Amino acid sequence: MDLATLVHQYHDAFMARFGKTLLPDQRKALDAILRCRTPAAGELYVQCPDCQHGQWRPLSCGNRHCPRCQNHLTSLWIDKQREKLLPVPYFMVTFTLPYQLRPLAYHHQKANNVPKKWVVYCDHMGTGAPALKYLSRYLYRGVIGEKNIIANTNGEVTFRYRDSSTGAMQKRTLKGEEFLRLLLQHVLPNGFRRLREYGFLHGNAKKIRMLVQLVLHVVIKPQPPRPRPVFACPHCDQAMRIVSFRNDYRHPR
Repeated sequence: MDLATLVHQYHDAFMARFGKTLLPDQRKALDAILRCRTPAAGELYVQCPDCQHGQWRPLSCGNRHCPRCQNHLTSLWIDKQREKLLPVPYFMVTFTLPYQLRPLAYHHQKANNVPKKWVVYCDHMGTGAPALKYLSRYLYRGVIGEKNIIANTNGEVTFRYRDSSTGAMQKRTLKGEEFLRLLLQHVLPNGFRRLREYGFLHGNAKKIRMLVQLVLHVVIKPQPPRPRPVFACPHCDQAMRIVSFRNDYRHPR
């Protein structure tokens, strides 16, 4: 189900109920999702070099919280990280903020003070590939995939999610405006980095990483560059060329 459709449908009810508590970056993400792949986000004029068919195609918003964007960046990141994997067991350690402190953290997202002790959840991820897949969704996609939004009836939205304690898929139904509020609670403030790499995984530690791979007899197979998706001609299926751009910006509502 299309998230932008839900945002359009429940926007007024959401703003009436939660608009006064909406943070600037949450409002920015909400507007971006509304504009995504519409003329309000800008358009490219593309033309087929074979049959000369041309058309205007809307751009995506590029917001990191939009579930429809950044598929190419996700694939590139996974390709890059796979080159760093080693033949060793991998563990993913999750630090969860205590429930009692979440309202405080929500209203002070720029705070730098952190506790000295944390309660963590540690999970064995096998060769590391499952962790990469999980992290890629967290880094470059929204908190929920559109395929997991399964119903929108009588002002209520039903969605699937994975229960972290059991690993089983569960269903939950919320009012439309409460569903939007739940999504926007996961929007990070501007400048907040989702990922930092340390040790031999750091971008400047390539020599050390190569030495570790040499000791562990890791053979990295060269991967061909992943091509960027192209606009396919609806008539002859050839790759279309970008001819011009226009930015007819207007508020999505």
